[in-house]
Amino acid sequence: MGVRVPLWSWACVAVLALSAAAAEPARHNEAAGGFSYVAPEGWTIKEFPGLKFKMVAGPAADGFAPQVIFADESHQGTLDAFATASKEMLAKAFENFKLLKEEKLQSGKNNVVKLVAECTQQGKSVRQTFYLCENGADKLVVTCTALAADAVKHEPAFDALFKTLQLKAKE
Repeated sequence: MGVRVPLWSWACVAVLALSAAAAEPARHNEAAGGFSYVAPEGWTIKEFPGLKFKMVAGPAADGFAPQVIFADESHQGTLDAFATASKEMLAKAFENFKLLKEEKLQSGKNNVVKLVAECTQQGKSVRQTFYLCENGADKLVVTCTALAADAVKHEPAFDALFKTLQLKAKE
């Protein structure tokens, strides 16, 4: 003789399973780039003309939306050499460029250099966080941009997205 389980208990199990699944945020996969991530809550993943990979945009304020873009770079040198070359290029490319911070991190088994800088772009003072990631023979550059005045407010979202970043072999 089997044990009878009330029908309502199965309903509770189904509700718990659905809430656990709903709590798991959606992971966006860029198979061609060999990476995936989870966008911050309330941010939008969308295509943008001229970008190879989809960008992530936060809620706009004062005519500007914080954003995250991804680019893969072919560079056969070390990550440190890539970081040095990137800093030199950024200093030449952007008006009033000032490097505020540089640190080395890990993303799983991959080495990462994090650069935080401020500069002027299209007449606006912006703060950018660059995550320069080893991804096989290539490098993945994750660029997070916010108005300099709002940067502290958006740093947690940028860091949260980076913590979900998974690098894998390109398809």
